[in-house]
Amino acid sequence: MVLAAMIGIFLLLQACFLSWRWAGLFLLTLIGSLTGSVFAILLAGGTAHLGSLFGLLAVLGITTRNGILMITSLQETESLKNKRLDTDAIVEVARERVVPILMTALATFLVFLPFAASGYVAGLEILQPMAIAIFGGLITSTLLNLYVVPALYVRYGSSSEPALNLIGATE
Repeated sequence: MVLAAMIGIFLLLQACFLSWRWAGLFLLTLIGSLTGSVFAILLAGGTAHLGSLFGLLAVLGITTRNGILMITSLQETESLKNKRLDTDAIVEVARERVVPILMTALATFLVFLPFAASGYVAGLEILQPMAIAIFGGLITSTLLNLYVVPALYVRYGSSSEPALNLIGATE
């Protein structure tokens, strides 16, 4: 089931980015973002609860949203300039995405902070492990989307592949 899900995610990413290379690289960053959740779960006692699994799914969703927005912003900028972006242009696009990425992480952190701090409370047993998994994943997800994805774009970005415009159609 996991392999089928990974293949499905890979194909959806390819459809989004119109690039096999970016689909593969981004799938690796998705997996990397989950390592923070796994480490947080291990530090909190090492027991995977149902809440921990829901936390992993939440981190996967947040990472996917932020990463897709980062890469499509880079592709759109590249398409507008009609040439391969230099490092300065990539850094500028990444700076534009800092506030939305940090606000997503901060809002999610603040929502789950009471559940992480409260411990095991009757009726809320699922929320503390979920909050812990989300906290760990938010750290790695934010770092990957702010630093690793732009660095990968410096190395592997290419104007030879079609870019997406603002409505998602090819140009």
